[in-house]
Amino acid sequence: MFRPQFSFQTPKGFKDVPYVLPVTFGQNVTGGLPAGQYYPNFILQTDNDAASIFRSLFWQGEQQGETDPMQVQLRDAYGNYLTDGYIPLWLYAWGAGNTTPDGGSGRAKVFEPELYCPPGSVLIIDYFNPSAGGTQLPGNFEFRGVKRYPEVCS
Repeated sequence: MFRPQFSFQTPKGFKDVPYVLPVTFGQNVTGGLPAGQYYPNFILQTDNDAASIFRSLFWQGEQQGETDPMQVQLRDAYGNYLTDGYIPLWLYAWGAGNTTPDGGSGRAKVFEPELYCPPGSVLIIDYFNPSAGGTQLPGNFEFRGVKRYPEVCS
């Protein structure tokens, strides 16, 4: 049976508010990644005021079919892998194109199911450069979804 994306209803007693966790890679580390090297454990701290429920990941500037060799794997705060090994970064723009709603830089990669992060938890990104040459670490990206607040806080 077909179920539309994000058909989950907000539980009674809660209010979902749209939320974006923006990350500028250069704010924590800059430079490139030499051939065959890993950059593990890039930590993203979520806000501690409410649970975050991420529904997609948007990599700015990535295009479907690009030759950027960078690969990433995602882990949640519990050490669970969210990807099946290292995934080429351009695959996160799969189904995208040179359209303007996102500045010509593709579309967000949808999580199925939603990615639940308790208040104050972390997401972990591991990077890998499988190419024979160096490559730049990716720039800006965003986790997009909602924050789930108790209705008494609204």
